[in-house]
Amino acid sequence: MLQTKDASQLSVIVGHDHRHGSESFASTTARTFAVMGIKVYLMKRIVPTPYVSFGVKLLGASFGVMITASHNPKDDNGYKVYGPNSAQINSPTDKLIAGLIQTKNRQLWTLNDDLEFEDPFNVIHEAYLGQIAGESFAGKLPDNIPKVVYTPMHGVGQWFQGELLKKAGLPPLTPVTEQQSPNPNFPTVSFPNPEEGAGALSLAFRAAEQSQAGIVFANDPDADRFNLSERQPDGTWCIFNGNEIALLLADFIWRNRSSDSVKFAMVTSLVSSEMLGWMAKREGFHFEKVDTGFKNLAAAAQRLASEGYAVLLTYEEAIGYMVGTTVWDKDGLSALLTAYRLVIDLSQKGKSVKT
Repeated sequence: MLQTKDASQLSVIVGHDHRHGSESFASTTARTFAVMGIKVYLMKRIVPTPYVSFGVKLLGASFGVMITASHNPKDDNGYKVYGPNSAQINSPTDKLIAGLIQTKNRQLWTLNDDLEFEDPFNVIHEAYLGQIAGESFAGKLPDNIPKVVYTPMHGVGQWFQGELLKKAGLPPLTPVTEQQSPNPNFPTVSFPNPEEGAGALSLAFRAAEQSQAGIVFANDPDADRFNLSERQPDGTWCIFNGNEIALLLADFIWRNRSSDSVKFAMVTSLVSSEMLGWMAKREGFHFEKVDTGFKNLAAAAQRLASEGYAVLLTYEEAIGYMVGTTVWDKDGLSALLTAYRLVIDLSQKGKSVKT
């Protein structure tokens, strides 16, 4: 961007999770952009990864940076970049950045430690809650809502999912006490990824059994992925995989779509199941499979939106779901909200998730 624009015309949103070094890395990132003359918005509190993508879109920023290593082990950290379209950067931008990193004789900057940056958190948070809760297919709540246990895997999700459900008018989820607070050491799991299965979810299953809950929801530590499990009549737990959860969400979203007069579409990756394609043929909506990775999935969804399609669901089998187009990236919180509505709907019909 600096090759084509005056730095003073650019702006960036910087966010971070709770991992070791994340706050410091975010501050260094912000001060580096500032010394280049770029307008910096720095979210000072920990946030879910989707907040940066959404913030770029909301504020019309030139790009965004999220400091996170998602569901990697505790010693890892990372640097996730969003472009002006609020989606993950794609080619050729990624190759250009890689080339600049390899440039020799780079100039060192002197950073100003005394800078204060505008914090857009409240604006982004309130707008996100309003828009996502508004897409949750709200209706009159039944009297008997199934009990659901939730774990954020020691990540950022506990407070944020609570705020979202409150905004949507839904009752709170039962927390997994040992995992509800952000902890960069992830002390109760060897690998903080709900996709790992029973080992990562054992405390959540125990909490569900103690509270007589039949459903477990899980986000990964930066809350951009979502997993769903259900206790079966024999007491065992069915951990649904990413393809199964996607088909459940797709069916629910399709049945609750707002209008039949709009062109509808759903998108997935080449390594994902063919199930959504079969559903598309049966129901008559447009369906595409693209290269793996949400940078490719979001690019396809944005192209379809520009062609007049209402993109209802975009997903990858690694439990990443983009419900609608409020956020141009996978979002574990909007997926959780949609799944909660789905579970309530099935319960009122006397059905389990598996059946």
